[in-house]
Amino acid sequence: MSDSHGKMEIHIEDNVITAVLIGSFNYEGVLDYSNKIQSIVTALEGKAFVMIIDNTKLEGCTPEGFEELNIFNSWLSQTQLKAKAFIINNEMNKQIIKKRTPTLALQNTCFFSNYQDANEWLKNFY
Repeated sequence: MSDSHGKMEIHIEDNVITAVLIGSFNYEGVLDYSNKIQSIVTALEGKAFVMIIDNTKLEGCTPEGFEELNIFNSWLSQTQLKAKAFIINNEMNKQIIKKRTPTLALQNTCFFSNYQDANEWLKNFY
């Protein structure tokens, strides 16, 4: 098994899951990320939640990592996720994310350049 690549900071407050993704992710790194989020969602015991995904420090992801992320987003779409806000620092990252994870189309998502705008939008969902 390969080593996990990519770092993350994940926390939850008031049913808002925030994840900061740092560096380049491979399959194992995405699997670590998805397992951590799944544990948090399971602990919510069916309660509604929203997510903020900060990709401003994300450097990339392998094709296998994106495949796993797509599977994870399919699962996430079957939970009580109400909305997901992405924070990005360039349009290219947005287009790569949308192209490589088509299951995002099953979710209520929006892209922002800062936390303030993302939080304002998410307030409509909780």
